[in-house]
Amino acid sequence: MSARRVHATHVSAPFLALACLLPLVAASTTGCRASSTRRTEAELRLDDVRRSSSADDHLVLVAFVSENCVPCRRLETETWLAPRVVSRVKAAGASTLRFGVEELPHAAGELDVVAVPQVIAWRRGVEVDRVRGYVTPESFVEWLDALERGGTRLGVLRERASARPRDGAIVHAWATEALRRDALEDATDAYERLWSMPASARGDGAVRVPDETAELARRSPAARERLARRCASLEAIASGSVASGASVANVDLDGGRGADPAATSAVGSREEARGDWIDLAHALGEDTRVAAWFSTLSADDVRGEVVQARRETVWRALRAAGRFDEIVRFVEVSVPATSFARARAVETSFEREMFDAPSLAAMRVERARDLDDLRRGCLATGRAADAEEIDRLARDNGLK
Repeated sequence: MSARRVHATHVSAPFLALACLLPLVAASTTGCRASSTRRTEAELRLDDVRRSSSADDHLVLVAFVSENCVPCRRLETETWLAPRVVSRVKAAGASTLRFGVEELPHAAGELDVVAVPQVIAWRRGVEVDRVRGYVTPESFVEWLDALERGGTRLGVLRERASARPRDGAIVHAWATEALRRDALEDATDAYERLWSMPASARGDGAVRVPDETAELARRSPAARERLARRCASLEAIASGSVASGASVANVDLDGGRGADPAATSAVGSREEARGDWIDLAHALGEDTRVAAWFSTLSADDVRGEVVQARRETVWRALRAAGRFDEIVRFVEVSVPATSFARARAVETSFEREMFDAPSLAAMRVERARDLDDLRRGCLATGRAADAEEIDRLARDNGLK
């Protein structure tokens, strides 16, 4: 990949800005076992470290990094070498090692190292915890303190979020760590708390919260049920049945052990509540509700900030609900559907210059879907000639 080209495929990895996603480094665990006789020198050294760590109780910290990974360089230069960290590691009697994942074609897959940097802690040959992505020296020391108490990174983040329940960045860090670990009760508490805040209060990761919530809802029916109640509260505020400025319904944020009043926050306006409702309803698969609401909007409403700020989400919801006629209406508050399709069908020179091949392929798939949505919408509204023109544009641009 050219140094100036970027990978733009959308992923829900919560730590994308702080970690580098890796290509698949091993075909399968079975394949790794079958190829054990061909393990690299670094993998043999790592195997020796794991075996030797099983002989006593001291902590072994192994960092997995990559040569071209900016967060990895930050972890090594800003965290590993920080005096506080060096002193704390020494006080803990821990051993530290560093491996480049390029040297570990089998072991990285075996250890589920799909992004770097990662630091895995072993004691008596068994993994006790790991941290993913860049962490500050202060957070790293907190983690080491927790390990000595028998705790984990998740526990550290839970305690921090409990102390600062309205700090969206801290709550989001707790949420994403819980989701990664499949700690579904923690994740439900954390994402419910995030949805009690306006989007502007959720920190830099706010844009990822809806996709992460959708993943949580897929994994946990209980989480879906609790978040659906939150969604209903947002809709009530947005529709005016609850006064603007009211708090989103208070929710038990302690797993049945009592509500957390500090975690609820006022929604500042009906518009903010409506925007959050669109995002959360789509995340929960309630697309028919979004489509039904959209069908009541005037052209001026469709042009308004609430809808336009969530243009992609609204389009996806209409698609999922099968309302292709409304997609056409959505587009045509600005331009004719055929004009939009003509512009959308073309891969621009800017895109070819800036994005790598996998990203361009993913973008072509999405363009093809958009054109097909418009084609189907035109057919649904009796505009066969427009549907044929859009179909021809798709064929001419290699989208069919």
